[in-house]
Amino acid sequence: MSERRPFAGARAAAGRARFRLRSAREEATARFGGALGRFGRRIVLRIHAGEDVPVPAPLECGDRSFDVRDDLAAYTGLPLNEVDRLLQRRTDSFRAEWYLTPPAVRRDEWFYRSSLTYLFGNAVHVHEQPELLATILGHTGSNGRALDFGGGTGNLALGLAAGGLTVDFLERSALQKDFVAFRLHRHGLGDSVRVLDDWEPLDPGAYDAVCALDVLEHLEHLDETLHDNLLPSIRSGGLLIESSPFVRNVSNPMHHEHAQLDELLRREGFVLETEDALCRVWRRLPADQTD
Repeated sequence: MSERRPFAGARAAAGRARFRLRSAREEATARFGGALGRFGRRIVLRIHAGEDVPVPAPLECGDRSFDVRDDLAAYTGLPLNEVDRLLQRRTDSFRAEWYLTPPAVRRDEWFYRSSLTYLFGNAVHVHEQPELLATILGHTGSNGRALDFGGGTGNLALGLAAGGLTVDFLERSALQKDFVAFRLHRHGLGDSVRVLDDWEPLDPGAYDAVCALDVLEHLEHLDETLHDNLLPSIRSGGLLIESSPFVRNVSNPMHHEHAQLDELLRREGFVLETEDALCRVWRRLPADQTD
């Protein structure tokens, strides 16, 4: 038995050497693949290298201030300068994430639920502007119930709640829903804003106003969503406040095109009340005033 031990030791040593070699190859492959992925991301980001994305200023509403930059830094644990780079789409962007996602799983339902970069992309959308908040509150007044449909990082929901409205927030992205729950806790507005699950139907006639800003163009089955769920949730005389750029191109590869939104809304009993560069306001006519 003692004569076999040197051979057993040699075999064990050879096995450990093979394991170390295999581990080294796998680690090198992982590093190489990661470098290729980062290189591909830089290539896609170069398409919009000249894009100037401003870092969002805090949203002021009365005596309240909502700084999405500071909230993002607190939520993610990232340094503020790295948050700013993500907001300005220098490190990564939703476009790069879209193009680098394998086409077989690049489905709307999964991409929006799982996207990391939409958390930052939505923080600089037009509906973060105080002028839009003032416009909406000018139409709704300081009481009533509103739905922030596809509300992104939640600035609009927070602003509407600070303006006196009771707000429901609806967003498909799991990450953004969690971030908004964090913001509600941080700003003490958990009693004024409710975070909904998108798989639950909306209550008919529940809202005085539904805000859908830069979101309808992201819905693959828009007609069905509007007819079956979203529009019935608006009470008679209530408002749909929307901005819907139905343009699909390299800058907005996840958009869908829809040329008949106005016709659909009028058919559903809505009339266009006001329109400006920020949004359009539609009012639901009472049943006895529709054709």
